[in-house]
Amino acid sequence: FHSFGLTVTTLLPLTIGAKVVYTAQFKVSKVLKLLREHRPTAFMAIPSMYNALLQSKSAGPDDFTSLAFVVSGGEPLPDAVYGMLEILEKIGNGFAVNGHRFLQRTILGG
Repeated sequence: FHSFGLTVTTLLPLTIGAKVVYTAQFKVSKVLKLLREHRPTAFMAIPSMYNALLQSKSAGPDDFTSLAFVVSGGEPLPDAVYGMLEILEKIGNGFAVNGHRFLQRTILGG
C-alpha cells in the first residue's frame, strides 16, 4: 500500500470523520458510476487514473461538477494531466493539489 493511499484515502478521512467511498479495483466505468451516484466533494487518485477518467468517452463535465477538492499523488504528474486537472478546478469550482513527493517525504520523514 502506497503512502499516498494510506494518508489521503484512509488516515485523513478517519481523522476528520469524512464519508469515504472505495472501490476494490480501478475501472473507469465503475468510478464514473460512483461519482454520479455519490457526488463527492473530494476525489483522490493517481495521475494515470485521472488521465483514464478524463479521456473516457463516457465521462462528461457533469460527472465532475460536485468536486471541490481534487488531489493527485502516488506518481509524477505529467503536464498534460495537470492541465486536465486545472479544467476540473473550473468545472467543480474547487482546486487541485499535487501531493507527489510531498506526502512521501512527510510520511517517511524525508
